[in-house]
Amino acid sequence: MESTGKPAGDIALRVSTHQWWRAVYFFCVGLLFQSAQFHVCADEGLDAYRLAVGFYNKDEWKLAADNFQAFLKNHSQHKKAENARFYYGLTLVKLDDFKTARTVLRNFMRDYPKSNDITAALYWAGHCSYFLDDYPDAEKELTRFVAAAPEDPLCEWALPYLADAELRLKKPEVAARHFRQALDAYPKGEMTDDAKFGLARCYEQLQKTPEALQAYRELAANTASPRAPEALLSLGDLYFDTQDYAAAATAFAEFETKFSTSPQMPQAQFNHGSALFQLKDYAQAVVAFDKAARAEKLAAEALFWKGLAQKSLPDLDQAVSTLQAAYEQHREHPFAEKLLFQWAQCEDRRGQRDHARELYVSLVNRWPKGALAQESLHAATVAAVDLGKISEADALLAKFDKDYASSPLRLRHDILRARLQMARTPKDYAGAVKILQGVIAATEKEGTRQQARYYLSVALQNLGQHSQVLEVSEPLSRQVASDHAMADYAGVFVIRAESQRALARTAAATAKPAESPPAEVMYLAAEAVASVKKYLELAPQGALVAQALAVGSMTEGLAARKEPALQFLDALQKTSPESPELERTLLELGRLAYAREDYELAEKLYGDLASRPKSSLHAEALADLGWSLHRQRKFIEAAFAFGRLLKEHPDDKLVPEAAFQRGISLHDAGQIEQAQTAFAEAAQLTGDSKEIFLAGWQSARLLGRLKKTTEADTAFANLRKRFPKAPDGDKILNEWATLHYDVENYTRGDDILRRLIVEYPNSPLAGHARLSLAESDLIAGKIDQARTQFLAIASANAPAGTAGATLPDAKQVEQARILQQRALHQLVQIELSAHRWNEVRKYAAESAQRFPDGNFRLENQLALAEADFQSGDLKAASERLQQLKSEKESPEARQAKAFPQIWVLQAEIAWRQKDYDAVTATVTEFREWDPKSPLLYQAQEVLGRSLKSQAKFPEARAELQRVLDDPFAKDTETAAKSLFLIADTYRLEMNYKAAYENFLKVDVLYKFPDLQAPALYQAGVCQEELQDWKKAARSYDDMLQRFPNSEHAPKARERLAIVRKRIATG
Repeated sequence: MESTGKPAGDIALRVSTHQWWRAVYFFCVGLLFQSAQFHVCADEGLDAYRLAVGFYNKDEWKLAADNFQAFLKNHSQHKKAENARFYYGLTLVKLDDFKTARTVLRNFMRDYPKSNDITAALYWAGHCSYFLDDYPDAEKELTRFVAAAPEDPLCEWALPYLADAELRLKKPEVAARHFRQALDAYPKGEMTDDAKFGLARCYEQLQKTPEALQAYRELAANTASPRAPEALLSLGDLYFDTQDYAAAATAFAEFETKFSTSPQMPQAQFNHGSALFQLKDYAQAVVAFDKAARAEKLAAEALFWKGLAQKSLPDLDQAVSTLQAAYEQHREHPFAEKLLFQWAQCEDRRGQRDHARELYVSLVNRWPKGALAQESLHAATVAAVDLGKISEADALLAKFDKDYASSPLRLRHDILRARLQMARTPKDYAGAVKILQGVIAATEKEGTRQQARYYLSVALQNLGQHSQVLEVSEPLSRQVASDHAMADYAGVFVIRAESQRALARTAAATAKPAESPPAEVMYLAAEAVASVKKYLELAPQGALVAQALAVGSMTEGLAARKEPALQFLDALQKTSPESPELERTLLELGRLAYAREDYELAEKLYGDLASRPKSSLHAEALADLGWSLHRQRKFIEAAFAFGRLLKEHPDDKLVPEAAFQRGISLHDAGQIEQAQTAFAEAAQLTGDSKEIFLAGWQSARLLGRLKKTTEADTAFANLRKRFPKAPDGDKILNEWATLHYDVENYTRGDDILRRLIVEYPNSPLAGHARLSLAESDLIAGKIDQARTQFLAIASANAPAGTAGATLPDAKQVEQARILQQRALHQLVQIELSAHRWNEVRKYAAESAQRFPDGNFRLENQLALAEADFQSGDLKAASERLQQLKSEKESPEARQAKAFPQIWVLQAEIAWRQKDYDAVTATVTEFREWDPKSPLLYQAQEVLGRSLKSQAKFPEARAELQRVLDDPFAKDTETAAKSLFLIADTYRLEMNYKAAYENFLKVDVLYKFPDLQAPALYQAGVCQEELQDWKKAARSYDDMLQRFPNSEHAPKARERLAIVRKRIATG
């Protein structure tokens, strides 16, 4: 629908003169009176000044301006010249001479920069710029004024004007801020409604539709506001723009009720009609457009849409009446061409074809280069041909050839020319054939017109030119339908039905099968069925009955009319049970049912066809039957159908597909071993089809799932050997390697990945393979080798779109960046484990610099903090950790597994600094942030250690026991350390029995030599305190046997010697 714009939505915030002038008047008049109250001796200049002031005070603006101008001309150096220039500028403002006023005021500000009136002059200069539509200067001057005098009464006007200027300069955010500032400062000021309206427009430009709607709604509700009408109109326009046509219609209807005397009423009525038209409420749209048409400026357009609404009802008689009257009344209006075209169309549709032809011709004559000229001339020609107006049609064809020779309608006119030749009296078959010879090869005979048309239709159909078939066969079909003597040519209806169905299929190709067929499909299908029924009516025993029934069934199926389609099929089965037409119909209906996901019907139809083993379509029927069964999750039955195809048609082209799908069906039935066998058999077929390749792949996969790793390895190897250039070769190698990794056969997996890198160096998987190999070396303890590979990956250039790349360059680059980040991360982890803190800093800093927003951003910062910590720079570590912790509420931090390490390190630093309160606070904060964190136990261990350092042994044990109870701490070194500390608290309390027991637990429960050794040593010490010399000796001896290189070994040897002496002496 055409739009006329929104005239109410672009109105400046310009208030009537009396509003802003009242403030100015009282402000300036007082000053003028002050300046005029003086007593002087004769002074010609002063008298002239007083005269100008007098006129100013009496509102004689023109006289005041003339006298101020004269004064300044004759007494430019007078002491009152400063005041005179200022008030001269204001007088010109009052006279609406904004351009001169602005120049005067700007010169005033230039010459008197220290004047008391400088601020006011700045406002009025901006005021002038605004009313001169010089919005950039208005913005500058009013901005300076508001900044210089925020409390000045003139801000009541300055702020809305400034905001409106900004809005017009496409700065809605800034404008909105100033509109709101005006509303906050002057909630009941004279510009309040203007500011509200401007703010609503800002919301609209900012696409804050809900806020804009609410603002317009509130403003429109105040009917006393002069802004209410345009606010309501804007409200409706905004609803319309957001396609809420019902709300738009309501708003425009409300406008008619509330503001019936508004000059914007016609626009509201027009917009109301537009909304109703979009709602398809054509009857009410007619009423609204009729009202709008009373306004001269909208009459032509409103009547045009009124006519279209009547046409859509459809009420063609009334549409003709409206469009005809509108055209005759507005012949010179830009809409005249459209009015005439729609009038002609309505005449055409209501059967007044000759009159329509005349109207089309008159349009072409008036607007030979108009937008609708070619379409109109074509429509006129069609009408002339259909009406048999030969001379008129000839004239129209000649005109078309002369004026629109290159028109896209040219071929259609050639068809019309052929129809015209065949419609001539006497009928000129030779002329028709001659014209059609340019389209297809045809026999030129001096025979009957009917014969030419029939065979030409057949030829065109064989060429797939179905639109031309319908054009050419239409006159013949009309004659056959009305003249029983033409019964020999009744087959033209079957020909037409086939072409109509073909066109419907083409139109249906653009729609999704699950959707309702498009209107064009339904129309063409109805025409095809009508042609079929006409043939059966004219030739119920004819030779083409089977073909006609087949076309009828398939066409109804295409139109998604299931029952009529099956009725035609039933008739076909009864009349021609062994016909190829029946087989073709079963296959086509099955395809349509399958496409529409009516798999049950598809199964039945394909099943019927599959029961005909001699059919040339039998193999295809079995394949499609298998697919239909599979879609119904009848997997075993589907496998059987595919198996039948393999058995009954072993040489058919569908065998690879059937063999593969048999495996899929068995797999989906949960019969994995049988599926693997089926895939393996499919993979043995000859040829290089995609299905054979996929079958081999699936066979290898399933062998892997069945834990038959050796056989799977062989299957993958055979697949790669048979299909060495398969496009998914890299994926196969990757999956093959994964097979071995899953069973911890890392050596074989690594070998395969190395092959992937060699054979597919540009594959997106190659980078991952390199990384995986490096990580394998890392896991295997080949640290130096792994480091070398990680360094190579981290320093590699991003791919540059080399030949053979399988991903777009952008994706390759992104994948390379991901791998580089991972490589740098692994380098950081290697150096952390090796306690090479400078190297940690190097790689973590490099990662942070190259990938500031990368996947390991937080981990890099944590690594740097740990390096500072381990290097003794506790201040730097604390500062880095505190900065990191500021992000604790971010989604990234919440998801980062390493982020909780911040609190662990902070607690560790506080403990080292003996700031035990800080330790407690840090752990408490950690618990509050995530009481279920997998790393919380590490912080709790530090807290337990802190309490132990303060000799708060029971509290320390309670906290350390939390560590032992945490499932995340199970079997960790931190748990072992916590148990060691619990034992040590007992030792410090001289509870040697409890201490001994817990020291022994450390050795028994954990496998950390650095803790086991001192635990055994301390166990011996405790037994000495308990004077159990044999147990003490056993502990020392056990430690020395198992941990001879421990730092505690020398002391243990010393104590063991002493204990043995005690044992020896009794």
